[in-house]
Amino acid sequence: MDIETPTATAPEPPTVPQPDTYTELRTALNSERARAAALEAELAQTRSQYQSSAAQIEQLTQTLNGVRIDSTATNLLADVLPQYRGLLLPLVRQNLQVSADGQVMPQANQTTDAILSGLRTQYPALFAACLLYTSPSPRDVEES
Repeated sequence: MDIETPTATAPEPPTVPQPDTYTELRTALNSERARAAALEAELAQTRSQYQSSAAQIEQLTQTLNGVRIDSTATNLLADVLPQYRGLLLPLVRQNLQVSADGQVMPQANQTTDAILSGLRTQYPALFAACLLYTSPSPRDVEES
């Protein structure tokens, strides 16, 4: 019986590209570099637009939150005589904040009732008072 011993086959040497192949590779590489540069420029432009849009959104959000706070503060001051609302508006505004979901609420550890109570205590003359006179007047009393 003849047993053959496996012989190691030497790897073939790499083929050296021909000059035309180098030219083609170089052209393809330059084309890919140009494409990558164009994509980088497009990405930079998109980032710039995004940052500009993000800044505009932030500005609009701040404006909207200011309007929300002003509206709530004005509603809270409905009992204040109209000519004095402007005086108390900044005091109420500074005690309000807007939550992440857009709700206006008092600062921490406060309630709107506490804010108004404090203002009524400090500035009682600025709040409208409605006195109801319930006793009959002499004209309403019938003489029998």
